[in-house]
Amino acid sequence: MELVLGSPSTRRAIDAMKTGSSESGLNLTEVRFRRLPIRFPSLKNQLETIRIIESLMAICDQFEASLLSEEIHRSSLLDILLAVALTNPGRLLPPVPSSLSDRVPLQPHPGSARSAQSIARLSDCNAG
Repeated sequence: MELVLGSPSTRRAIDAMKTGSSESGLNLTEVRFRRLPIRFPSLKNQLETIRIIESLMAICDQFEASLLSEEIHRSSLLDILLAVALTNPGRLLPPVPSSLSDRVPLQPHPGSARSAQSIARLSDCNAG
């Protein structure tokens, strides 16, 4: 309604209906205000707008579902990676090129063995 009342054509129509002014602003009676023409798009244009919006909403729904599916997939991969890393400490290290193997010895993180042992103990406690 704000867009309609603020449009140039509506402002001109309101100015033409004024009968004077008062301290509170323009003097426009309710009867005159109710005669104010408010234009709406044709039914054809309204239906086309609805069709376009529904089409865009369907695309948004598909995109949202795709994002959710990717998040579930990513979470599953992370769970698998963590499980492998914690049960096989040091096994996920990348291969070292032979030219570097003498200079940069790669060792598992010192805490990884303790973490794997802790998980194994927890699994034993829960199993028994």
